[in-house]
Amino acid sequence: MTRASGQSRGLSPTDRDWLSRRFDKNTFFDEPLDKFTSLGVGGPAMVLLQVSDLAGLRDIIQWTGERDFPYFLLGKGTNLIVRDGGIQGIVIRLMGEFRSIEAHKDGTGHTSIQAGAGAMLARLCSFAVKNGLDGLSFATGIPGTVGGAIVMNAGTREGCVADAIQEVRIMNTHGKDMSLTSREISWSYRTMTHNLPSEPGRAAIITGGRFLTRPGNPEILQNKANEHLQRRKATQPHGVRSAGSFFKNPPEGMSAGELIDKAGLKGKAIGGAMVSPVHGNWIVNTGKATASQILSLMDLIRQEVLNMHGISLEPEVKIVGT
Repeated sequence: MTRASGQSRGLSPTDRDWLSRRFDKNTFFDEPLDKFTSLGVGGPAMVLLQVSDLAGLRDIIQWTGERDFPYFLLGKGTNLIVRDGGIQGIVIRLMGEFRSIEAHKDGTGHTSIQAGAGAMLARLCSFAVKNGLDGLSFATGIPGTVGGAIVMNAGTREGCVADAIQEVRIMNTHGKDMSLTSREISWSYRTMTHNLPSEPGRAAIITGGRFLTRPGNPEILQNKANEHLQRRKATQPHGVRSAGSFFKNPPEGMSAGELIDKAGLKGKAIGGAMVSPVHGNWIVNTGKATASQILSLMDLIRQEVLNMHGISLEPEVKIVGT
């Protein structure tokens, strides 16, 4: 049943009634978001909706437009900081059909994989390996959803989403479902941009993607995936709450992790937020960190690296809320 812990600021009783009727048990008012982020921080959402199909997504986008409510798409929360004040808007999680993964052969014999934005990237990689489809090994071990990977143009030194994706499914701010080819999108390091209209609090939503693959040997692909995972485990923290790589690497020279390490910041802590002793570009929650503490540590790191190296680090994580 729908949960309601007090009146959500900005929502009228009529609004709450419509949301509860339209999305039923998938409507959560004043829902804490710390349990939906890998860092384990974040205040409440005015309302959290779990949306299972295109019709539901279209309805909520159009409804928020009529009432001038902002909305925010929440994936797995692996590259995200929600501030302690939470999000005063409609937070959407893609479930149901948005988590599907299917292989399709075209007329030339090539096989592509259609994946919903809500599907886990790890599941997509596993699907490709089991079906002997090569081309996505670069993404092995990267956390988060397919949608988040597309938005961030996620990748490693061996490749990125832009190298493999053919088409992006997207819903515009009026609720229209459409597709864009990879060539209609501008891809760059950890970002992608398109020409669809957007405004603060209202942007087009990625609903899925189609990835081109090539034939491969499942056993060889699995061995390669295992090597990727072992390498990541050997060089990155594990068993701790984090958002993965926190800062983007500069265009040239030392990586963000190396710059932070040389600034002597490994192990530096503010409250429960700490620079990982294992990897300088990881901020971890040692137990009871707040978003404010993590952001304060972020600012300290940026200032120290700027003072020592003259380089201004840019966060890779997305920071939202109040």
